[in-house]
Amino acid sequence: MSRGHSSSSCSCNSWGTQNPRLSNHGGGVLSHGGAPICNCGEVAVLITARTTKNGGKQFWGCPNYRRGSEALIGCNYFKWCSEDAADERDNTIIRQRRKIFILEKELKGSRMFVNVLLGIMGLLVVMNIIVLSRLMKSV
Repeated sequence: MSRGHSSSSCSCNSWGTQNPRLSNHGGGVLSHGGAPICNCGEVAVLITARTTKNGGKQFWGCPNYRRGSEALIGCNYFKWCSEDAADERDNTIIRQRRKIFILEKELKGSRMFVNVLLGIMGLLVVMNIIVLSRLMKSV
């Protein structure tokens, strides 16, 4: 695995947003730089996979996962880099759908208000015609 990428040099920083709900395997809120925080409380590092199946694919991992020839340490935090962008896109779509729903509801309410006003105006016109016709008969 290749280490050493910072979140600022990566195209995978969840669009620069900070969303504490973006987590995987029980942890991983985003830091101020856009990188997630692993379960150890450290800023996760961007790693490039070198496996046959996932070669070149980037993921976030615990910076304490392995150090040189030491045994396995750290919290085993893992999250594919593309998951951040997908999560944020999904959240954006949900927010936009809510906005559309609210705007459609407001539009429907506005149309109803306009129809009520037109009805009242029509009623007033009819009442004015009746009053004017009675006034004309009395003259």
